[in-house]
Amino acid sequence: MENRTAQRISLSLSLEAYSTIVSDMDIFQNENNLDGYINKIIKNFKEVSVASISIAKEREREKYANWIKAATRSEVMTAEESACIDQLVIGYTDELTTRMNSFKNGVQLKPRINNENYDDLNMGSSSFQEDEYYPREGKYIKALLEEYALLPFFEREEIYFKETIETINDAIRSSNVIKIRYTNRKQQQTQITVRPYKIASSALLRYHYLLALSADQDKTKDILALRVSRISDVKKLSRTSHITQKEQAIIDETIRTKGIQYIVSTESETKVCLTEQGYRLYKSILYLRPKYTNIIQEDNKWILSFMCAEEQIKNYFFQFGKEAMIQSPDHLRQWFKEKYTSAALMYDSE
Repeated sequence: MENRTAQRISLSLSLEAYSTIVSDMDIFQNENNLDGYINKIIKNFKEVSVASISIAKEREREKYANWIKAATRSEVMTAEESACIDQLVIGYTDELTTRMNSFKNGVQLKPRINNENYDDLNMGSSSFQEDEYYPREGKYIKALLEEYALLPFFEREEIYFKETIETINDAIRSSNVIKIRYTNRKQQQTQITVRPYKIASSALLRYHYLLALSADQDKTKDILALRVSRISDVKKLSRTSHITQKEQAIIDETIRTKGIQYIVSTESETKVCLTEQGYRLYKSILYLRPKYTNIIQEDNKWILSFMCAEEQIKNYFFQFGKEAMIQSPDHLRQWFKEKYTSAALMYDSE
């Protein structure tokens, strides 16, 4: 492949954006390849990013046109309506151009833009796609990366794994079985053949999950919740297997009662005693919060009973410190005690 030295551009990312990208790269990639990461974000994000002002302004124009057509119930706009849209788009474009060129500088980078992105954006030529809105090409790439870094984590994950998600969704629409290469929590790689149901995501979930049923003959009832970020390869097979409405209802009910993150975990009963402050924390911290099956108030304490995975209890209540005490089971109570004790000893040793 031709090595065009002009494809290495200079840009200065804000420290906040650089830190976010380095953190995401550590989570999403198995290798420390900043150039590769940046090129993947450019490829997957440039069509929807408002930093691509030439595209964003046309989306805005189409939005206004659709509003007018819906309001007038006519597919044909008058000259006055078109002129009004032109003025609105000009204002939008001016505001966007100012905002996209005003991000702070910070960390100096010189990534190499790969051939696909370089050619697709017409970089290095007078017909560069965003030439009208940025003083140089590096400013556009900077704006795109700064915008990406400001998005919530689950949206950034969706951008990075765009191809994987599109392949899975395509298989879901056609009811095709898929084979995936997956890295589990123990960092072990495995090949899994599944019947995909849907991809679940939300800001509260933080991560995207593939919900599926095993396609193995002896495990056809196994419900799987697989983190998309742990899927390194996905292939749509010719074999089809439609997930029935009954199977969908079972999956949805399992998710509702157990939560996506703990769908394959064994449930057990746990009792937790909360202080007044602990109960306030329980009501306000929603992420990974287990649902109680019973609650008893005694003086200024609340005793909550749970039927859920012990891992969920550990992940959620460990942050409560002295505001939560595990009453049962004994081995889980001991686990919390040992963790807190070992942490305290670290401070005493200094």
